[in-house]
Amino acid sequence: MTSATSAHLSGESLGGWVVAWTAAHHPDRVEKLVLNTPGNIADKPEVMARMRDSTMAAVLDPSDETVRRRVEFLFHHKEMATDELVNLRRRIHSRPGFVRAITNTLVLQDSEVRKDFAWDPSWVSRVKAPTLLLWTSHDPTGGLDEAELLLGWLPDARLHVIDDAGHWPQWEKVAEFLDVHRTWLLTGTDPS
Repeated sequence: MTSATSAHLSGESLGGWVVAWTAAHHPDRVEKLVLNTPGNIADKPEVMARMRDSTMAAVLDPSDETVRRRVEFLFHHKEMATDELVNLRRRIHSRPGFVRAITNTLVLQDSEVRKDFAWDPSWVSRVKAPTLLLWTSHDPTGGLDEAELLLGWLPDARLHVIDDAGHWPQWEKVAEFLDVHRTWLLTGTDPS
């Protein structure tokens, strides 16, 4: 049961990195943790370049083609990049100030900037909250080898792999994603 000063945290992609950092630096504030496809745990430069380049291409030229390519990157099943989703992302990418906002976010794809915050056992091992690593079989940002790294660094972690999904299991496998979250956060067990 969470108290008024603590919470369960779940983060996807960069959000996983943020909630893990929060749990490591404020362990008394986090009850349970879900790291959903946090990606690039090993700080692979080619992954950082692919993320930065595909994102900036879609933001600087929010055409159907560039935005669709960026959205498709998130899915194992490319057909899930529907016209509606692509057009929604195009509207977001076209908003005033978005180029600056995403440029500021993408600074974390620079290995020199990233080094002070990179995934490392020195801080990851300070996460005390029971943690569920929610991975997928086809995440383009990091494979199961990276999940294994985190399993070795986190004091209390379990791995749940959603099969047949990419970086956004919350879109590709909605029922399983929600069931795993609900069960983990309510009971601290993995339903698999």
